[in-house]
Amino acid sequence: MSRNSHLASNKRRSHSVSRGFTLIELLVVIAIIAILAAILFPVFARAREKARTASCQSNMKQVSLGIIMYMQDYDESFPLYAGDLPQNWDRTCMPYIKNEQVFSCPSDTTTRAVGTYSKGTSYGFNNSCSGSIANVVMYPRYCFFHRGGKGTTPMPVG
Repeated sequence: MSRNSHLASNKRRSHSVSRGFTLIELLVVIAIIAILAAILFPVFARAREKARTASCQSNMKQVSLGIIMYMQDYDESFPLYAGDLPQNWDRTCMPYIKNEQVFSCPSDTTTRAVGTYSKGTSYGFNNSCSGSIANVVMYPRYCFFHRGGKGTTPMPVG
């Protein structure tokens, strides 16, 4: 009887001890997670850039609509391009846009201070369209453009 009770107590002890993960099992799990992360990070980066592109296009549309509203109020003439003067095209169109954040593209990598308008905007205005009447300008789509970041060429709207 003492032998049977000893075997029963050994069985109880073996069930109560929990078995942990081995080092190899943990390393395999970590390797699988690392492989999945390496596959998914570029996908997330592309999705984030697509979202920035959509936001930039929305900003360009808002600024374009502001320019169109300005032109409707001022006998179909484009706003004046004044270089670095305080009354530049973006400042002139501000009452129609009412949000200075639309002047900054999220994908723009250059450091421009938002709120300085012409220096802070990611978009440009062709000075050959400055003050011109809309039906005189041969290619109005080249009047407003995206400046692009470093090493990119400006891209017309439209």
